[in-house]
Amino acid sequence: HTHTHTLHRHTHSLTLALPVLSGESANGKFPVESIKTMRSIIHSTELCPEYHVSNGVDLLTAGHDPYDAAATAAVACANHGNASAIVVMESETGQTARLIAKYRPDVPVVVVCTHEQYALKVARQLTLVRGCHPVVMPRNDDFASALEVAKKMGCCEAGDEVVVISLEKHNGLSALVPALRCAVVE
Repeated sequence: HTHTHTLHRHTHSLTLALPVLSGESANGKFPVESIKTMRSIIHSTELCPEYHVSNGVDLLTAGHDPYDAAATAAVACANHGNASAIVVMESETGQTARLIAKYRPDVPVVVVCTHEQYALKVARQLTLVRGCHPVVMPRNDDFASALEVAKKMGCCEAGDEVVVISLEKHNGLSALVPALRCAVVE
C-alpha cells in the first residue's frame, strides 16, 4: 500500500518512484513485481513526447558541435526512417556511441571497437550504455564484416536498412569528421 501511494503521488514525475521500487526489489518481499513495475514506468516515461525535452530544449534536435549534430542526425534517421540498427564504425573511445545513446534511439546501436590497445576496455564500458552492443574487431575489418556480426547478433537481417556513422579524415582537415550514411544489409 505504501508503494502504491508513493507511485500515485509521483505520477507527474514517474521516475521519482524508481528508487522506492529499487529498494523493494533489493530487500522486499515482492522483487519480481517491483521489477515489472519499474519496467512499466520506464517504458511509459520514454513514450511520453515530453520525455525528450529538457529545460525547453528538444534533445532530438539539439546538436551543438559536429559530433553531437551527427549523433542527433543518426538517431533521427533511425527513429523516423526504416532503419533496423545504427552502426558506429571504428569507435576508439566510445564517445560517438555515448552521444548516440544520449538521444535514446529506438533501434540497437552496434559499436565496432577497433583501438589496438583499448578495444576490450571500451567494449566493456559500452555494455553499460543504453542500447549499445559493442563488438571488438581488428581495425582492418570492413563494413561488410561489421554487418555480418550485427546480423549474427540479431540486430538486422538481409534487406534491412541501417544508419552508419563513422569518423573520417578529409582532405585539408586535421581532425576526424563525422560521416553519416544509410545502407541496405546484404
